[in-house]
Amino acid sequence: MGMNAHVFIILKDNIRTMSDKVRLFDCIGGFENFGSHGWTSNIAHHALVFMLCGVCKKLKQPVDFYMIRSTNGETLVIVLMEVLDACHNAVLVVVANVFDTGANSVKAL
Repeated sequence: MGMNAHVFIILKDNIRTMSDKVRLFDCIGGFENFGSHGWTSNIAHHALVFMLCGVCKKLKQPVDFYMIRSTNGETLVIVLMEVLDACHNAVLVVVANVFDTGANSVKAL
């Protein structure tokens, strides 16, 4: 866990050719953010991260994340289905879903 230094190396290299306006970025705030499903005024203290992990090839790629305080099984199903749809559209074959052992993760199954 922690900051990915490789991302910043690539950003630093690529940003040299960007205009000042394009160099403006939002920093992830401290409030819950469910992407297209909205924000709340609750202070987030967890990240919900969706990663693709290769079965036959060593590959791990985060593909989606949300800043959360908590989530329920219903919301988890909605965002999981969005990730699975994106995988399907990218012609990726998902053979398994792995969750933590939280009660809401179990509800999503």
